[in-house]
Amino acid sequence: MQVVYDKLGITKHQTLAFNPRGNDIVQRLNKTLIDSLSHLVSVKQEHWCEYLPLALMAHRNAFHTALKESPIFLVFGRDPVMPYHFIYSDKFRSYSDEPSYAQEWICKL
Repeated sequence: MQVVYDKLGITKHQTLAFNPRGNDIVQRLNKTLIDSLSHLVSVKQEHWCEYLPLALMAHRNAFHTALKESPIFLVFGRDPVMPYHFIYSDKFRSYSDEPSYAQEWICKL
């Protein structure tokens, strides 16, 4: 595995178990999720698990200045289709672009 790390320029870090200060990246994500959930959940903090997917979706689709992109774009290479795309898109799909899309990929191969 070290060969893969070297090729990709990855430095592996070991963290201590049960020491939250040992992994700053995870703690930063936890803080971000807690802040997001605090705006979505009631004062009694009940049913927070129902809002967790929404908070994660917001985090994954948010533009990150350090990355210059959203995390979901960096993982999948395209922007996700969000629910509002279905609301504001045409009701009927047109498949007229399909052959040109296929031809584009054939040319790239």
